[in-house]
Amino acid sequence: MVTKELLHELFEYRDGELYWKKSPSQAIKAGTKAGFLNSNNRKQVKIFQKHYLIHRIIFMMFYGWLPEFIDHIDNNQLNNKIENLRPATKSQNQCNRKTQKSLSGIKGITWCNAQNKWRASF
Repeated sequence: MVTKELLHELFEYRDGELYWKKSPSQAIKAGTKAGFLNSNNRKQVKIFQKHYLIHRIIFMMFYGWLPEFIDHIDNNQLNNKIENLRPATKSQNQCNRKTQKSLSGIKGITWCNAQNKWRASF
């Protein structure tokens, strides 16, 4: 389990990015930007052989706790500036999602082929 203190030992936060304070391996030098993009196009970092999403690390560094969900206010999953992150419930996090591609063009309204009519889900 990572703690706020451990994260401050490992990383420096600058404008939505994390930088290594100490070299975590021979291949990565201190001062290097931490993290990489995962298959979901989100930034993550490896600490003690475990992967953590960078926005969760940043939230923990500032507030010392982790909510179940963290919402990116501007919907940009790569904008990890602390002022863009807020705790959220699952419902709140889903409401702030971008509209998925839909024939209706309206969030939560999709066409149901089986019933041959529009379906709403909120």
